[in-house]
Amino acid sequence: MFTTDHGKTALNGYFKGKEAIDREIAELRKRERRKPMPHWVLHDLRRTARSILSRYTSPDIAERVIGHVIPGVRGVYDLYGYADEKRAALVSSPSTSWALSGSTSCRGPKTKPPHP
Repeated sequence: MFTTDHGKTALNGYFKGKEAIDREIAELRKRERRKPMPHWVLHDLRRTARSILSRYTSPDIAERVIGHVIPGVRGVYDLYGYADEKRAALVSSPSTSWALSGSTSCRGPKTKPPHP
């Protein structure tokens, strides 16, 4: 692999984007006279998405949505793609609706809806 610093740091295609997000968050929080944002990494977004999905779908579908491989015999023999189920989980999540709408609030219901 080629890096811009001759291998001194790991190759990371998301670094500039993360820096831009951090700058925007810092500016927004400063304007709102809020404390600086605690340190976070991009993987925190994945962890948060998985936690939110637990409210709206089964653990199996939530794992598939974030790209985890299902272990064991099920992972070997169940080759169905679950596209409709994954889509339904994403559409039912208020965070997905929030992301698509451009809203500034992504708070969903406080109770867990029943699984389909």
